[in-house]
Amino acid sequence: MANIVLLLLKAYGLLALMTMTHELFHIIAAAIWRIPIVKIVIGMEKVSVRFGKLYLSPFIFSGFVEVVHEVLESRGKTAVLCFFLSGSVGNVILALSPLVFRGTIFIFFAWTNAAAVILNFLPCFPENDFSMARKIIRSM
Repeated sequence: MANIVLLLLKAYGLLALMTMTHELFHIIAAAIWRIPIVKIVIGMEKVSVRFGKLYLSPFIFSGFVEVVHEVLESRGKTAVLCFFLSGSVGNVILALSPLVFRGTIFIFFAWTNAAAVILNFLPCFPENDFSMARKIIRSM
């Protein structure tokens, strides 16, 4: 029983790391392109604690970085693509973790990050990063 709890805690920690890394890469892209950040949400916003622009929740399996869209659009199509696809770059880097770390949990982590990258590019999800970028670029 203790092993299962420990495994679940490790999985939760790795999934939290995945979400935070994904959002961190969006923050880095916003800083590079000098796009003001409105808020950063890690987890469920409705069940979160606010620290300035940062909203943290224990239900950490989702998140987003909200920026000033007018500024983002004014930076051009390249900036829009860089901002929205930067999170997937973070997921690709984390998907390579089994090259550095050993263990079944890291193989799970790699597959989870690879799945996150794929899900971020599927057009059937209207709120994923690629769909949002495509929507903004079409309106430009």
